[in-house]
Amino acid sequence: LAEYREDVLVGQTAAIYIKSIIPEKMKIKLIIIDVFDEPKKKLLPKYFIDTEAVSHIDSWSYSPRAAKKIIESVF
Repeated sequence: LAEYREDVLVGQTAAIYIKSIIPEKMKIKLIIIDVFDEPKKKLLPKYFIDTEAVSHIDSWSYSPRAAKKIIESVF
């Protein structure tokens, strides 16, 4: 979450400061320091799952272990 600023537009790149992290609420509070237009670069996603060892994911948990609220997808 970041506070609203009129000069920020969708698609702009932002320089931010992490004000606080609250794992049990799954919230990250941000302060926008600066925004600017940058040419769009298509970057390939970096996966952190060994696709040679794991061929199928049965479920995915978005919640950290300390969270009271469990958010997950079961496939």
